[in-house]
Amino acid sequence: ADSLPPITQTGANSFGCLINGNVFVPKGYFYPKPNYDLVIDPNFQNGNFHLKTYQYVNGKFHLLSIFSNDIHSTGNFQAGTHGPVYVDLLNDSGCGFSQDTTDYISGALTISKYDLVNRIFSGTFHFKLKENGQACDTIRITQGRFDKQL
Repeated sequence: ADSLPPITQTGANSFGCLINGNVFVPKGYFYPKPNYDLVIDPNFQNGNFHLKTYQYVNGKFHLLSIFSNDIHSTGNFQAGTHGPVYVDLLNDSGCGFSQDTTDYISGALTISKYDLVNRIFSGTFHFKLKENGQACDTIRITQGRFDKQL
């Protein structure tokens, strides 16, 4: 069974969280995208941050994306329907949560290491996503952690 990686700030290229209590870690391969990617551009739109990860197992696809145009340092960044942190969660259940359709997003992304010299970016996160008017469960993303060296 999968388990969450430890919370580190060493560029361990790790990612994990719980989605409604189930472990989510990058797994599988869906051409041509790697299953865990981070784009950092401090000079684009006041600090572009885009973390993308997915699982592709037994033909089932789950994608989690966390992004902002307002991150260029360490700190605590609130998630919301109008930013500055947005969350997309897509899976094959028919319930998808994207910045365009999700009625309610709460939570936060905490950047604990933002090192442009060594290109190491680490942090933790937790989010709650709810879509009004659809028969989709509230999604609780908890105990999130990432540590990526670019």
